[in-house]
Amino acid sequence: MPRCVLLLHHTPDGASHHDWMFQPGDDPEELLITFRLDERPDQGAGPWRAERLDDHRPAYLDYQGPLSGQRGHVVRLADADATLWSESPDHFEARCAWNHADTPRHYTAARTPNGAWLVRLLPERR
Repeated sequence: MPRCVLLLHHTPDGASHHDWMFQPGDDPEELLITFRLDERPDQGAGPWRAERLDDHRPAYLDYQGPLSGQRGHVVRLADADATLWSESPDHFEARCAWNHADTPRHYTAARTPNGAWLVRLLPERR
């Protein structure tokens, strides 16, 4: 089953943000769809502002530690079984069964006119 992971990325300048990464399918070598957020999407009701980043290597599903090139380090905050319902350059929809939560969460994200993304939590899709 595809997975997603939420990492806390500490940067060398002392700042931090969250990297939310999704396996798009069952292929373990496929690159991860990745979003950068200031707040945790696995907690709270949103909406959350996000930035779509370049896809990341699948090793990040399990990796914690220093990043090459003096880019800081990452710590895993949560992981989940994930179902990706749709993904395009302007839209994203997925379900995450977080390891720390009793019920799955259903997310939709859309690119706004200024190019940023807005992630929303929706009622659980059946």
